[in-house]
Amino acid sequence: MTRVPRAGRALDLVGLALFLGGALCYGYAWAGLRAIQGARTARGAPPGAIEEVDRLVFWSRTGATLMTLGIATGIVAALVAVRLVRRARARPDA
Repeated sequence: MTRVPRAGRALDLVGLALFLGGALCYGYAWAGLRAIQGARTARGAPPGAIEEVDRLVFWSRTGATLMTLGIATGIVAALVAVRLVRRARARPDA
């Protein structure tokens, strides 16, 4: 079994943090939008709902962007780890 270099583990941690942060933002926006949907009255949306929806859509898009960046960072971490392991195997003296 090959040990993963520290750089690969650090990138994995960054990717995981980005993904989890994005999931929290997205979940917050989803819960807020569901609450607004449930608070509708016979006259329509509650007062100030448009501004709240705009704010929650921002958090939703931020969350989706962070999750995408987290996935991309994870892929880069895997590529970096493979490259570093191959380089270490090519130099048996190190």
